[in-house]
Amino acid sequence: MEKTWRWFGKNDKITLDMLRQIGVEGIVTALHAIPNGEVWTLEAINDLKSYIESYGLRWSVVESLPVSESIKYAGPDRDALIENYKISLANLGRAGVKTVCYNFMPVIDWIRTDLYHPWPDGTSSLYFDKIRFAYFDLRILAREGAEADYTQEELEQVAQLDAVITEAEKDELVDTIIVKTQGFVNGNIKEGDKNPVNISATCWRCIKTSTAMRCAKICATSLLLSCPFAKSMALICVCIPMIHLSKC
Repeated sequence: MEKTWRWFGKNDKITLDMLRQIGVEGIVTALHAIPNGEVWTLEAINDLKSYIESYGLRWSVVESLPVSESIKYAGPDRDALIENYKISLANLGRAGVKTVCYNFMPVIDWIRTDLYHPWPDGTSSLYFDKIRFAYFDLRILAREGAEADYTQEELEQVAQLDAVITEAEKDELVDTIIVKTQGFVNGNIKEGDKNPVNISATCWRCIKTSTAMRCAKICATSLLLSCPFAKSMALICVCIPMIHLSKC
């Protein structure tokens, strides 16, 4: 067994020296500076690999080699992006980095509703609260047909939350879900963007109304507990807590 740790590159506040000090052996990282869809060159891969190895560590896992949104909804540049992905994957193999993570979550990627959730021992962590996410989905994003994806009990809890949630809490929820998590993961939204909810909603509508998307069969792994795409394409949806798997 190899002890590995997620590291977000040279700008990460947690340095490789720190990770080595606590007994980490392998690094889980990616070429975060390269925009989604562009080729990861062998030179760029080897540069980061050598940097990691200079600290006595190993680049064990790529997390992740991003699947561009246009691939997911079969956009006009899909084929070119797939070719770029194949080249990047082959380059990773040539460099000896052979474990690669990826996800296929349309529009909304991994989600947390709280970035600093407090625990009794004084520590804090990322946290996912389904009711707060449902509030975001129903009352802020206002996704069409979202009510059908929640139980009556959950809808009642959302109504209760609506009666007490403050405007500041709403702003923080938007900042956490869209700006901090989605902006970080996809790079489409960043600090200072106006109306990030509208940006996200536009992306959602773009995929939902895409002819190619309606015709395609997609197997997705998502933190969403519901899948409107799978329903519209008559796919079989199997839901488990925090992970949604839909298969053809």
